[in-house]
Amino acid sequence: MNNTSPPAQNSCWSCAANDAANALFCASCHSVQPARDEDYFALLGLPPQFVVDLGVLETNYLRLQQQLHPDRFAQKNDREKLLAQSQAVTINEAYHTLRDPIRRGSYWLRRNGVDFDIAAERTIHDQAILLEMLERREELAEAADNDTIQSMISVTRDEFAAAVTALANDLAACQWELAKKHLLRLQYLQKFLIDARGRQQALVMAE
Repeated sequence: MNNTSPPAQNSCWSCAANDAANALFCASCHSVQPARDEDYFALLGLPPQFVVDLGVLETNYLRLQQQLHPDRFAQKNDREKLLAQSQAVTINEAYHTLRDPIRRGSYWLRRNGVDFDIAAERTIHDQAILLEMLERREELAEAADNDTIQSMISVTRDEFAAAVTALANDLAACQWELAKKHLLRLQYLQKFLIDARGRQQALVMAE
């Protein structure tokens, strides 16, 4: 009869140590571990809140990417190479999600059990946002000089920043429906800024 107990669920796959739960590397044998915690904030060493310190985010991300660089695993076995690649992909996705306030807000909603994905939203149902964006695009189409477009870009940037602040307040107060509206407006403000810069560049090239 085999009395050997199976490894604990959160034990290290390589040495069976029990101190590897939710860790990137096992503290005992230093083998890279499978991703067990999909909380992007925890993964990147940030407090679980919508307002993010982008400097800390950048620093932690670069440190983790350096630790998981393929060159560090050139002499490792195939399993550890695959685990390192998988962790690197997850960390990269977490970083890009938390760096962008729109993706971060959408992620925060899902993290709190709200079924909403801003990337899947293709239709504006809010008439106020729809009318605002149509009027803004008409103004952009009629803009004939760089100064006018630059002024529109500056105003839209300020409105984007204000909407991010409003979104943060909505999320802190668990006002999910208001948060969705601000996310939709942010998404279209962001798209407008991209189009405005494109229009600006086209005018410069035409000169």
